[in-house]
Amino acid sequence: MDAALKAESIFRKSLPADHPDLARTETIIGQILTTQGRYAEAEQRLRHALATRPARLARGSPHSAAVAYSLGMLLEHTRRFAEAESLLAEASRSYRTVLAPTDPRVGASERALQSLEGRHPD
Repeated sequence: MDAALKAESIFRKSLPADHPDLARTETIIGQILTTQGRYAEAEQRLRHALATRPARLARGSPHSAAVAYSLGMLLEHTRRFAEAESLLAEASRSYRTVLAPTDPRVGASERALQSLEGRHPD
């Protein structure tokens, strides 16, 4: 986590606010916070990365899909199934479009989406 926070600090000082590296770093920090069980902080980071991604990242890019997947998994964990499903479906579509079918991210996003079937409405 320390390395990610240090990278973020350096990027904030040297890059424009909408630079893709800032969104990527925020996604990584959000993922780390999620694994630490710090869900509110993680959600804030991931939502910010999601909101800023269209400025400089193509919506269908692998990083864009990673943000949607990470936030979707967090929302699934916190039982907000409808929003999680929407984000995981977006991630799965994006991954299938830009990655080989054998890429592990494709399978992971499809399995996550399948696990939500029948688990909502919120």
